[in-house]
Amino acid sequence: MQGSEVQDSSIIKPGQMALLLVFTFIFVLLFGSIAVLLGGPKLGLLSESLVILPAVVYVVITRRPFLRTFRIAPISAVLAGQTVLITLCTFVLGDALDRLIHRFFPMPEEWLEALVSLMTIDSFGDAVLLFSSAVLMAGIAEEMLFRGLIQRTLEHYRDPAMGIVLSSVFFALVHFNPWTAIQITLLGLVLGYLTWRTGSILSAVILHSVNNLLSIVLLNIPEQRLSWYGSENHVHWPWIAAALLVFIVTVRSFNRRSGELFD
Repeated sequence: MQGSEVQDSSIIKPGQMALLLVFTFIFVLLFGSIAVLLGGPKLGLLSESLVILPAVVYVVITRRPFLRTFRIAPISAVLAGQTVLITLCTFVLGDALDRLIHRFFPMPEEWLEALVSLMTIDSFGDAVLLFSSAVLMAGIAEEMLFRGLIQRTLEHYRDPAMGIVLSSVFFALVHFNPWTAIQITLLGLVLGYLTWRTGSILSAVILHSVNNLLSIVLLNIPEQRLSWYGSENHVHWPWIAAALLVFIVTVRSFNRRSGELFD
C-alpha cells in the first residue's frame, strides 16, 4: 500500500525511527529490570506493554497525526473473522515448529523454568495480570510500534517486503530470547503481511492477542489432558495438516477481500 500512503508528517524519517528504536530497547530493559526487582517476574511483563510509550511520547510532542502514524484504522467484520481463523492456524503451525526446534535445540532448563513460571496462573491476580499485560496491552502496544510506526516507515522509504521483514526481525530481537527468535520472526511476517494488506494494525492486534492468549491457556492445562493435540515433542500431524490447509484457503480469501483496498 506504499502508493496510497502519501508523504506527510505521519511518516517519520529512518534516522528518527532508528533512534526511537534504540531508546525503546533501553527503556524496556531498564523498566523491566526495575519491575522485576520490585514486584517479581510477572510484574516485569508490564515492560512489554510499555514498549510503545517512547513512540507515543514522541508522536505527541512532535504533533503528528496519531491514528495515521500508528496505522490505526477499522477493518471489515469479514476480515476480522478471517483473521481469527488465520490466528488459530498460525498458532498450531507455530506451536509445531516451536516443539520441533526445542527438540533439537532445547532451551536451557533455567530459562524454560523461568518462562513456565512466568506464564503459570497461580491466582486470580495472576490471571488478571497475564491477560491485561501479555494478551491485551502487549498485543496493542507491540503492533502499534512494530507493524504501525516501524513497518509503515520502512514501507514508505524502501518497499513493503523490506518493511515486513525488518519489522519482524526487530520484533524478535526485542523479546530477548534466541530459542524463540525464529518462531517470533515468522509470526512477525504473518502479522506484517496482514497489516500491509489491510492498511491497518487491527488484524495484527487480533492475531497477536489471541496467539498470546492461546499460549497461556495451553501452558496452564495439564499435559495429559492435551494428548489429543500432541505430546511434549510434537503436535499430532492431522492438526498440522488441517491448520496448513485452512491457513492456505483462508489467506487466499483474505487476499481477495483485502484486495479491494488496492483498487
